[in-house]
Amino acid sequence: MMTGLLMIPTALLLALWGRVAFRLAAGPERGPDLSTAGLSALTGYGGVLIAIRSGPGVGSVETELALCVFGALLLLVAWIDQRTAWAPDGITLPLMFGGAASAGLIGSVGIGPISAIGVAFGIFIAAQVFWAAQAISGFRLLPPADLMALSLPILLFGLSPYAPLTYLLLSALLLIALRGPEPVYRLIRGPAAEAAVRDAGLSGAGRSAPLLPMALGSLFVALLLRLTQG
Repeated sequence: MMTGLLMIPTALLLALWGRVAFRLAAGPERGPDLSTAGLSALTGYGGVLIAIRSGPGVGSVETELALCVFGALLLLVAWIDQRTAWAPDGITLPLMFGGAASAGLIGSVGIGPISAIGVAFGIFIAAQVFWAAQAISGFRLLPPADLMALSLPILLFGLSPYAPLTYLLLSALLLIALRGPEPVYRLIRGPAAEAAVRDAGLSGAGRSAPLLPMALGSLFVALLLRLTQG
């Protein structure tokens, strides 16, 4: 009952925080639309809540609430990146912490939430270092946020079948984006992707797919399946 009552306030707070974090990083003239950001967070929260209630449950209201907040974060960050082609550290780092804590809560990894958060922070630092190395080499392919998104399935699900399932879903989405009709490609890619690729100096030619929102969307689907199965 309490988790359901907190759905709308939590979604609004997360959307507001995401907008503020984005503007602090990108400037006050930029930022995701608050209403659509709130809707994405609401969808993530509600989807996880429905999955939990459809399955055997997670044992406590606190665990249920934490997982719902993580689901809201997943879709919020995915939506912000899809619309703006940028996910600043102010929203990606808490997402990593949320994934680490959620892994401990659903028992996917054999370490406690605090240790898992330490691992998440280590992944965050490693992604920054790898991006710096790419900049030095002059061949930029994967920004830090994309690297972190690719590590989240292993962090959240460990060695369970849900991690490879996430990568399988991501591969299917990438295939649709890169080989599908032009209107589908442009819809998936988002309105700001072309300028963002140019500004970041990413290497490569031809079509490019929004890896982070696609990876987080795939992870969200896998998480729902995991929660319904228990």
